[in-house]
Amino acid sequence: MQVDINARYTDLVVRSERTWQEALLLFDRLNRNREVLSRIEEDELRSNPPPIHFMRKRKSEWRDEAIAANAERLLEIASRTALVFGHSALDAALNDFLCFCATLDGSAFDFHVQERKLPAKEFLSKSGSELRAALIDRFLKESSREPILKRISILLSICKPTAQHFSDVVYPEFVYEQSRVEQIDHLRHQVIHRGAIPSINYDDTLYLYMITRLVYRVVTSLRPVTFDLDLAIRTSTNLKS
Repeated sequence: MQVDINARYTDLVVRSERTWQEALLLFDRLNRNREVLSRIEEDELRSNPPPIHFMRKRKSEWRDEAIAANAERLLEIASRTALVFGHSALDAALNDFLCFCATLDGSAFDFHVQERKLPAKEFLSKSGSELRAALIDRFLKESSREPILKRISILLSICKPTAQHFSDVVYPEFVYEQSRVEQIDHLRHQVIHRGAIPSINYDDTLYLYMITRLVYRVVTSLRPVTFDLDLAIRTSTNLKS
């Protein structure tokens, strides 16, 4: 049983890390190559007259400025895309690891399901453990549609992590702040649902990644089972795409 739990945990971390690699590499590649990518439009700049405020400048100057502006535009697009991908990666990780917690210790969910109701026919046909499992399953399905901030709160209430779990997250300066999660969630909502183009700091995407790493850590506090987190992450890094 322990081997199966460790294998399942490793599989979840690997899957999550691979999704995050795609999100982070997308930004990294565009960031490193944005000047090269922006020169794709140089031929168009040669054929179209520059804006009026460029007329006083040499042709090479306004072309360089246009290329630089286009490079920054590409970087902004990459930042917004990485944020949306990263948000989706954290969303999936929360759902996966909440379900995983239910397999580790269903009693940890008692506080969240004790007031919930089930059809009477289920009480007549199921045992106590089966009823708990049914309640937890319904709770998890409903929770999967909640904002990520609420699911993070649920996970923390179930796992009850120590300060050490927070300090173990990759960057020592990482501090979990609900207000920042709300702010990032709002930015993502603007991009997806309103078509807005807010200014996005790439650090926000990295912050979501740090929270995902925190999710990996806090799950290990739920039950005294040995998880090799470092091995799981190394495995995901070494996988071929």
